[in-house]
Amino acid sequence: MKWVSVKERLPEFSEYPWVDVIVAQRFSDTGEYYVGEAQYSSTRNSDGELHPEYVGSTLEFDFVEWLGGDDWSPIGDTVTHWMYLPDPPEEVA
Repeated sequence: MKWVSVKERLPEFSEYPWVDVIVAQRFSDTGEYYVGEAQYSSTRNSDGELHPEYVGSTLEFDFVEWLGGDDWSPIGDTVTHWMYLPDPPEEVA
């Protein structure tokens, strides 16, 4: 796996309007990096309406983080790089 700069390209998806990825985000206050799982997904719900967090935005897709339950939120710090999740092990012990 290799990190991809968001300046180079963004994740692609086909079957669903989202894809699970690993992101490197840079904290604006300290400049330090955090690496974690996120989704790159549509800013619209299944009815085609913008999620409330994106009203006034021109983004059609964005990186979001899971808050628990059914709650997702835009990532607050700058995502600089991403990579697709690796395939799971072929055999589970």
